[in-house]
Amino acid sequence: MKRYNVAIKSLMSLALVAALGSCDKNEERILVSAQQASVLKLSTAEVAIDKSTLDETALTLEWTATRFSYDKVVANYELLITKPTQKAEAKDTLAIELGPNILMRKYTHLELNQILTGKLKLATGVAEELNLQIRAIPYTTATTRVPQSVAAISSAVKLKVTPADIRTKSLDYFFVGSMFGDEHKWQKDYAGFPFFLDAPDGKAYTYTGKFAAGAEFKIDHELNLGVWDKALGTPAAGKLELGKGDNIKDATAGGYFTVSFDPEALTYSVEPFAGAEGAMVYKSMGLIGSSVGGWDNDVDLNQASYDPHIWKAERIEIATGELKIRANDAWDKSWGGTGFPVAKSDSGDNIKISAEMAGAYFVVFNDLTGHYHFRKLAK
Repeated sequence: MKRYNVAIKSLMSLALVAALGSCDKNEERILVSAQQASVLKLSTAEVAIDKSTLDETALTLEWTATRFSYDKVVANYELLITKPTQKAEAKDTLAIELGPNILMRKYTHLELNQILTGKLKLATGVAEELNLQIRAIPYTTATTRVPQSVAAISSAVKLKVTPADIRTKSLDYFFVGSMFGDEHKWQKDYAGFPFFLDAPDGKAYTYTGKFAAGAEFKIDHELNLGVWDKALGTPAAGKLELGKGDNIKDATAGGYFTVSFDPEALTYSVEPFAGAEGAMVYKSMGLIGSSVGGWDNDVDLNQASYDPHIWKAERIEIATGELKIRANDAWDKSWGGTGFPVAKSDSGDNIKISAEMAGAYFVVFNDLTGHYHFRKLAK
């Protein structure tokens, strides 16, 4: 049996070493060198988050490809963000998955502010200097990392940032898998199966609905959606693990379940839900109000093919104003709330839309629990 070792020789003091396989003492060596490391460029050296342009681009990252002499190696890129006193490989370094063979990433003012205040815990209104670097990790395919590899990290580029005090929602988390049958089955970059929150800044993620027989899934959040080695799997019942673990299989029997999880404690639960039995199945569901054209006509949502209690719209323009959700084009049953863009209906109040939150949204509503989820779309 032959053993293949890969030694990667880096230029510019950046090294990438990977063992592509192992076996006996009789071995052949294949030399793979990193011919050129990534060079990162920023669209600006300073960003002050602007509340009035939250959905506009604040920062664009572009980098050159890390090239290898062995053409089977795929470079999977990550963005590393550190303070000047931190080392790139420190345990508390923030690493954001960018993906394989991607050479550009844009961040809106809102997205960047969420990273700065939510992930890095930076103080608002205070300028801070950060180091940004691109890390290239060798993969044999787009989803399989070369074992025992050492990543190549580009030179740091400085960025001065000033976060803003913006009341934003928590990160969106999504199902990825076969939980809803063939509907976008295992489509890892599909952002149409969100978990719900009781309030925009909530931490307890939940979803109640109908699961297909044989359902299996993993959980991923919006910043890493589409990257398998950043998804949450399960190493043991009730436990979650980042980038590892098996598919969650607690709902394989099919039927109605409530899935809840805590991304900080890395725990989850799956419980049968009996409330669907005998629940009203509505003929139609829609948005109505000054934010969607007025109080005379509904903007319809579509009933999901996999669950009669889930209603969705791919894109709805929502203006500054107010809205409600109502069933059957009538006021017999309607839902309001005090939270936006994600919340659970907690009152009959109109849902208020501020000027900074106006825009186009992907909408999901659950009539069993009253949860609604509006995900803002790019212009």
